[in-house]
This record gives sequence, C-alpha cells and structure tokens, in this order.
Amino acid sequence: MVFNAPFDVQNEPVGDDWRYEPSSSLIGEPQTQTPDSRATAQAADLLRESARPIILAGRGAVHAVDELRRLADATGALLSTTLLAKGLFDDHPRNLGVAGGLSNFEAKARFAEADCILAAGASLNQFTTDKGSLFPNARVIHITLEEDALIGGRRQAWGRPGGTARADVLVRSDSREAAAAILKEHGDRSVPPWAEVEGPAPVPSQPTEDGRMHPAAAAVAIREAADPRSRFVIGVGHAWWFPINYLRGWPPDRYTFVTDFAAIGQTLPAGIGVAAGNPDDKTVVIEGDGSAMMTIQESDTAARYGLDLTIVVLNDDGLGAEAHKLKALGFDDNSARIPSPDLAAVARVFGAHGETVTEPGQLQDAIVEAQARRGVCLIDARISQTVMSPPYEETYG
Repeated sequence: MVFNAPFDVQNEPVGDDWRYEPSSSLIGEPQTQTPDSRATAQAADLLRESARPIILAGRGAVHAVDELRRLADATGALLSTTLLAKGLFDDHPRNLGVAGGLSNFEAKARFAEADCILAAGASLNQFTTDKGSLFPNARVIHITLEEDALIGGRRQAWGRPGGTARADVLVRSDSREAAAAILKEHGDRSVPPWAEVEGPAPVPSQPTEDGRMHPAAAAVAIREAADPRSRFVIGVGHAWWFPINYLRGWPPDRYTFVTDFAAIGQTLPAGIGVAAGNPDDKTVVIEGDGSAMMTIQESDTAARYGLDLTIVVLNDDGLGAEAHKLKALGFDDNSARIPSPDLAAVARVFGAHGETVTEPGQLQDAIVEAQARRGVCLIDARISQTVMSPPYEETYG
C-alpha cells in the first residue's frame, strides 16, 4: 500500500507527546434504536401468516445471532446470511448458507419457495437478492437503521411483478432490539422447520473430466486442515464460489472478502495486511492463479516481515471465469487458458516455502505442515479446468 502525503506533512515533527488514536475512538459508543411497537407487531403478524419464512442476517446483525436463532425456532424459519456475515449460523441445522448470486442450488430453491423474508442488518442490495430474483414470491420484513430501505438498492420492483422495491414491513431499529421485540410479540414457542436443509452438494467421488482436483474437494481439504485460529482472505473469481460454500466452522469475523471493484489481483496484498494485523492467528489466503500472478512478488514482502501466512492458489492454468464464458458463447477458450509457471518455485525464490499439490490429501497435508511451520508458504493446488461453479453452470452451462 502507498500512502501519498504532501512533503510539508511528511516533514512535520510528530512531537514527543503524540500517540496513535484510531478514528473509531472519535465516533463514540454505538447506540441502539428502540423499535416501534406497531412495526414489530406487524412483523410478528406477517411471520404468523407465513408458512415458509427465511431469516436473512447481514453484517449489521452479527451481534443479534442469539435473538435471531430463537426467532427462527419460534417461527420454523430457515436461516441464511449475506456474504459479509458468512459463518454466523454454521452450526445450525437450518442454515442455508450465503444468500444471493453465490447461493448453492438448494438455497436458491428454498428462497424461491419462501413466502416471507425477515432481513436483519442487511442492505438487500443486488448481490444479496441476485438482482431481485432470489425471493420473487416473498413478503419482506426489513430490520435496518436506514431511513429509506430499498430492496435491491433500487426503487423499481426486482422480480416482483406489480410489487414494490420497498419492504412490506420496515422496522427501523438495531437488529438485536428488533428481533427480541418481534419474538416477544410473536410468542416464544418451538415450531418445526418448514423444510430440511442438506447444504451444498457432496463433493463428487468420480474423477473430473480432465483428471485434476475438483475445486469443491480442494475447499473441503482446506476446511479439514485449517487451524481453528485461521483467518481466511478470499478473492473474487470463478473458483471463489467453492470456499464460500464449503468452508464452515469459523465466525464471520474470520473471513475477509476482497470484492473491491470486483477485480482480481488484490487478495495477496489484503492477506498480508490481515496477517500483519493478527500475528497470533493463522492467515490463509485463497487465490486464483491469474490473480496470484499479478502480485506474487508480494510474497517477498510477507517473507521479509516474517508473517505467518499460507497462500493457497486454486490453479486451473488460466483465467477460469473468462474461459467458461468464452466457451459457453461459442468462442475459442484457449485465449484464456494460460499455463502458469511453477508458482511454488517462484515463491521459494522470494524467500517463502513453496509446494505443488494435485490431490486433496496432499493439499490437506501441505496446509497442516505450513501452519505448523509458521512463516510464508505458497501451495500451488492444481484444480480442474472443466468443473464449473453452480452459478456459472446455471448461466453458461
């Protein structure tokens, strides 16, 4: 990262009495907002009328996890989160996983069936709602501190013929306060879930078409091997769907998603920042090979500063997202198939440990060894070029 400041600022003496004070300390303690009793009564009534509710929690509702779980038990609701709240309900049997364009097939099917969505601490933007197509038949209860909450971030209807982009019931309040008030109004009784949740599809046992590691198997290997103290930094790209859906067992604050500008090439620098800021934890960067090639030289920075960082490159020898799109549109996909160099050897040149793996068991062993060894390790995990993630399969398959 480069911080550009005028010379006069750079040359200004700091002074002996200077001490760093984070900007968050200037904001003051967060304040809750008491929910309106009429709004919570309307929300409770709507939940009572609904046969297929889903509770969708965003990052603004992480602190309300207990209240939302109790509300789900009382209403029979299934549970889901936005990407930024991933992991909040991982140990709950009703957990559908992440909502939106990154949902697995089962989650999308359940959202399509839902007749009520209670969204807490979530903006309901176009990504979470899959451009408004995720829950076309549901009425919406929106718990938010925003004054003018809109579904999909737009005023027009998103996939709701004749409907509105506004919530059916808007509860302007802190998520914990609102969930507790709705539960009190509704009644705290236990209702069986309206559907059983199976989770993402099991990893296929048969070999992939090209005989390389299935990306889902790679994600499961990461999940099985990673230390409980791990922090995951995950970049964008075709393969990111697999760790998003198959990693579980860590709370939301253990994930960093590098989604800025929807651009590749940013994950390793972000991972270096996470590792530097959390020296007692184990930072795992999950990256694609095209993205890794843009910043692999930063493994020198990580090694030079003695960071504890494991870099797993899901390597399909190309720009997978572009290759799948080109092939689906009838074009030659070879222009997006770029055989990568020996990334493990490149990492070793920069002072890191490097290893190439071709099977899930090898990947699991490499992660265990890397985290036990400490320091910087790049694991070049060779994954299939032919397997498409479910969102791509749905769109381009």
